[in-house]
Amino acid sequence: MVWLWLVVVGIAIGLPAATLALVTVRQRRGPRLNRIDRWLYARYRLEWLDRSRVKEAVLQGRPLSEPALREAAHGLAGAMLAGQVGGLGVKTITVVIGADVSLVVAILVFVLATGSYSQVGSVIVGFLGMALTISSYARTRRRIAHGFQVNG
Repeated sequence: MVWLWLVVVGIAIGLPAATLALVTVRQRRGPRLNRIDRWLYARYRLEWLDRSRVKEAVLQGRPLSEPALREAAHGLAGAMLAGQVGGLGVKTITVVIGADVSLVVAILVFVLATGSYSQVGSVIVGFLGMALTISSYARTRRRIAHGFQVNG
């Protein structure tokens, strides 16, 4: 019984202490940057507001007026289309579609093996999800290609 109280007291003291240590370490490191932000900062030394403007312009396929930001947007769009940054490469979409196909096939095998035809709706939803994924990927890629052209 004593060991149970020791565990409870250890958790009651240790959990807040660990949380406080984690928060102070994160505050000292500064804001966390995603891959696109790190890429833009490393290549063009853009501040937060400029990085967000460049990302938004590239993802929406619209031009920027400042020459430095146009150059950064052109470079970012080219890197995204090449699959170097941002997860828009052919390998990424192949993995996503492959995972979706394997899930649909697994559900279909389950339906056929068990004779539980009420699960056919899951297969249909899986195919719809796959179609939406491909459509979203193609639309995003077209916008980025347009952003590459108008900021070039």
